[in-house]
Amino acid sequence: MRFAFIHTADWQIGKRFGAFEAEKAAVLREQRLGAVDRLADAARASGAATVLVAGDVFDSETVTDALIARLLSRLKGHNNLVWHLLSGNHDPARAGGVWEAIVAGGLPENVCLHLSSQPAELAKGVVLLPAPLTSKSTSCDPTIWMDSVSSPDGIVRIGLAHGSVQGFGSDGGANVPIDPARAQTAGLAYLALGDWHGVKRISDRVWYSGTPEPDRFPDNEPGYALAVHID
Repeated sequence: MRFAFIHTADWQIGKRFGAFEAEKAAVLREQRLGAVDRLADAARASGAATVLVAGDVFDSETVTDALIARLLSRLKGHNNLVWHLLSGNHDPARAGGVWEAIVAGGLPENVCLHLSSQPAELAKGVVLLPAPLTSKSTSCDPTIWMDSVSSPDGIVRIGLAHGSVQGFGSDGGANVPIDPARAQTAGLAYLALGDWHGVKRISDRVWYSGTPEPDRFPDNEPGYALAVHID
């Protein structure tokens, strides 16, 4: 079988851009929303009907209802795509946060939230193993649960997580440590990561997509998303 999807992360919708004057900051905030449309174009061009967002959809836990509505409207408008959203360290899934407000307000049919560590079917024969964050930092690897989840033979397993493989196992090396060998230990065809603000290959099956919009880390190769095809 073949399965195609777009891997993206770190949209950080609602970023204030306080270092810029108000008019320029407003343009930059609008471009963050505009990236959704460009990602949709990339998905269609690559033959993908699924978009995986590996955390930090929002820049903070406190986002206005108006901004939430604008983002959901954009996602809903691309109704030939299914958007899978994961909570990150900027927007952890905890009481009183942005995700609670989104769930309360209702979701478009083509938007799926992954706020708990539960397998979810992406397509026939393809399962997603998400590792959402419920706090801004943790000493525990949020992907470790993937090792203990069983799947029938022939099922394609895709991991989705937000954290750092750099400094894994070292003292204070990462706010959210992730074992770079997780794809092997959990039998993943691919592990889609967010948090590093640049496209980065960890192994043939583990990648950071980077941010779709350039930001303050120009040396990290920002401005990317990844089109992934699994045979």
